[in-house]
Amino acid sequence: MANEVNKTMDFVETQDLPTANNKEIIVINLDTIYNKKRNNSKEDSSIETGILFVSNLKEMLSWFKTDSKTNDRRD
Repeated sequence: MANEVNKTMDFVETQDLPTANNKEIIVINLDTIYNKKRNNSKEDSSIETGILFVSNLKEMLSWFKTDSKTNDRRD
């Protein structure tokens, strides 16, 4: 995650920020950082095996789908 933060900071410091494309890149990068941090905090949590198991599993699996779409747009 530190790599993504440094990459985003370098981008902000060296690019023309008012352009629409650069604004979109910054939003995508910040969204990626946020999602990775959110996912990391959940990774260290206990796993619900009761009534909420299916709901929690679907939520965790959806992160991978979202992350792959975000990464495709960013590259």
